[in-house]
Amino acid sequence: MVRDGRVSTSSPLATAGIMHGSPLSDDSSQLSDSGILNDGVSNGEVNHSRPKPLDNAMYSQCVLAMFTLARDPSPRVASLGRRVLSIIGIEQVTKSVKPAGNSAWPSDPANSSSTPSISGLARSSSWLDINGGHMALTFRTPPVSPPRQNYLAGIRRVCSLDFRPHLMNSPDSGLADPLLGSASGSERSLLPQSTIYNFSCGHFCKSLLTASDDSEELLAKREEQERFALERIAKCQHSSVSKLNNNSQIASWDTRFETGTRTALLQPFSPIVIAADENERIRVWNYEEATLLNGFDNHDFPEKGISKLCLLNELDDSLLLVASSDGNIRIWKDYTLRGKQKHVTAFSSIQGHKPGMRSLNAVVDWQQQSGYLYASGEISSIMLWDLDKEQLANSIPSSSDCSVSALASSQVHAGQFAAGFVDGSVRLYDIRTPDMLVRATRPHTQQVARVVGIGFQPGLDQGKIVSASQAGDIQFLDIRSQRDTDLTIDAHRGSLTALAVHRHAPIIASGSAKQLIKVFSLKGEQLGTIRYQHTFMAQKIGSVSCLTFHPYQVLLAAGAADACVSIYADDNSHTR
Repeated sequence: MVRDGRVSTSSPLATAGIMHGSPLSDDSSQLSDSGILNDGVSNGEVNHSRPKPLDNAMYSQCVLAMFTLARDPSPRVASLGRRVLSIIGIEQVTKSVKPAGNSAWPSDPANSSSTPSISGLARSSSWLDINGGHMALTFRTPPVSPPRQNYLAGIRRVCSLDFRPHLMNSPDSGLADPLLGSASGSERSLLPQSTIYNFSCGHFCKSLLTASDDSEELLAKREEQERFALERIAKCQHSSVSKLNNNSQIASWDTRFETGTRTALLQPFSPIVIAADENERIRVWNYEEATLLNGFDNHDFPEKGISKLCLLNELDDSLLLVASSDGNIRIWKDYTLRGKQKHVTAFSSIQGHKPGMRSLNAVVDWQQQSGYLYASGEISSIMLWDLDKEQLANSIPSSSDCSVSALASSQVHAGQFAAGFVDGSVRLYDIRTPDMLVRATRPHTQQVARVVGIGFQPGLDQGKIVSASQAGDIQFLDIRSQRDTDLTIDAHRGSLTALAVHRHAPIIASGSAKQLIKVFSLKGEQLGTIRYQHTFMAQKIGSVSCLTFHPYQVLLAAGAADACVSIYADDNSHTR
């Protein structure tokens, strides 16, 4: 679906220029790379006229648009936004930050330094009060609310094409209007030069999804990985899973995360585990060789928080999707190579929030078969991004007054996904149906019923789901059945923190805040218990923060609040 490290995006900016000076100024603006067009152009002729005074409301709109641009998840777009704000004299929001993707090695002293803050963020019309101290501006007319943003403008492709002068001004650069492509000529010099416009035209003039012919080497590698995956899937489906316990540990890794491990991911075809902490530091480790391969920061904005790690195109040269708690998505390539990771694209998957909510608490899941990215959180909808078509495919009403706290997509049936809510309810959706909502049920009825984890049971059955709540109960659901639950497991009492469902093997795992992991079969039989013990220095290991299974082997990676990541394997598993 994604080739050459390029993923879906849309035009980063629809504005043609940048304003200079005060909104009340009558002076003509400079007609340069950062100027505006004060002369009219009609029928191919330039009509010179007296510059019009800038409207306060329009100036406010432009400032707010640039303010939002300066906080874009894409480093390149954010840099342009900060540059514009600096030009118009808003300095306190344009403090320099180090480039995203800098090394985040445990021994790097630069990591302990505080990150310069960029105050305020115009995510929605209710987030930014111009007179509230975020922006030192005085308006003689009441400030207007920022325009409602189009979701399609949130996706950006940022680094698969370099800025080169000969590409920006060449005749075949793909510019829709040649007057905007070059500064030569008297008439052309009157038009504003838009770096973003030139970049977008050069980048979008060729079809994103038209992949070049794969080499024989790449095809052979893909076929080999497909054979490996099919063989391992058959073993997972037909072999009985033996017990998993403390003796099953094959590797342990101290990530040295200051805030503990927040999420982890096992690569399917390499002995590699990827982990991230709440500060969005990402580290990559080879667990067979016990070697740290790479480490870097996802971004350098002050607002931190990680939601999930996903792999795109796992059969090819996979890309790493990093979802932040604020809904921003960043995708990386070459992330296993020390210091050579490349930022491919970034976009905001969700925007706006419910009244009274101060954060988005985004949850996402990726469905490789359909090319869909599902995203939700403290909003009233579930956003469906079609990365093949480079656009927001749908905004699905959640049909609930509560927020989504967990998402899981089916790896067998494209367009089908399940959502767990903070009130303990579970809903199954299928975008192929007219109503999209297939069924809603509320299996978790305890006082603390927040759904912590959810997943589809392995197999071809469309409606079999496993759901776990913070209260400690695990519910096995069959949406086709009239009963709310088929099976209930009281795994942990009021302390469940993580759930993992194997993609193909009949096994699930749950973790608790009491340093305990339990492994169950799909019939409810407990297959093992993993207790985190005291270390030889009498240091108590932290609560379980995340669990994840290897997609094609019975390998379990567990992350803890004390920055430890452990990997467990059953007796029948062999790492590659």
